[in-house]
Amino acid sequence: MSHAQGTLGPADHTLVIERVSKRFEGVAALADVSLQVGAGQIVGLIGPNGAGKTTLINLITGIHTVTSGRIRFNGRDVTHAPAHEVARAGLARTFQNIRLLAEATVIENIMIGFYRLETTPSLSSLLGLPAAHRETQRIRQRAMALLERFEMAHLAQAEAGSLAYGHQRRVEMMRAMASDPALVLFDEPVAGMNDVEAAAMGRIFDGLRREGRAVLLVEHNIRFVTQLCDQVYVLDSGRLIAAGSPREVVAHPDVITAYLGRPRAHKER
Repeated sequence: MSHAQGTLGPADHTLVIERVSKRFEGVAALADVSLQVGAGQIVGLIGPNGAGKTTLINLITGIHTVTSGRIRFNGRDVTHAPAHEVARAGLARTFQNIRLLAEATVIENIMIGFYRLETTPSLSSLLGLPAAHRETQRIRQRAMALLERFEMAHLAQAEAGSLAYGHQRRVEMMRAMASDPALVLFDEPVAGMNDVEAAAMGRIFDGLRREGRAVLLVEHNIRFVTQLCDQVYVLDSGRLIAAGSPREVVAHPDVITAYLGRPRAHKER
């Protein structure tokens, strides 16, 4: 799979994080973290448990407040923007812990994600007017298109809570994609998936890249990250310890130490 990308300057990037830090009651969760995600790129964010990856996503999406530093999205400063403003600006995310309406159908869960694109006034929906009915049908059709893309159309009417874990992950991803975001933050998207399922997700993510979307991928599956990503950043104890191509990063001595607890012996050539 080829990921060749041109060199992007800061002005070209969808997401620019500049020296961001976060402290909780005086304890540093993140310290001076900088990274960039460009349109048409898949960027990986990896690190051992407790490294600060999900904290960074929560800062980007406005769930937590930044202690210091700056976050820009599509040229706009969103450092202190609330979560709903960040979402409306074109950013979507999934969560490490799946958040679905278990008793609702799969397609109903996905349709919820289209809320940002709805144009029919709430009163029309409450009164059941034709305009509201037509919009509901349009949203249902778009939800079905997502289901087909994610190879789950046959499960549209199944209860979301009855699905296998990997399929529930896909439903949450589709709900995030329903808002037609410019940037998607996926938090451990292939957790609980086997190699075949993960490979299928990789093809879907590659399609997002070809569409020109920006993807920030937080994942523990290092093989998945190295096969898919254009650029990889590594966090350890809230600090950025490495950044570069997947090949460069996995060979970095600090990354090896962070994951294995010891440096790898160099082989003689």
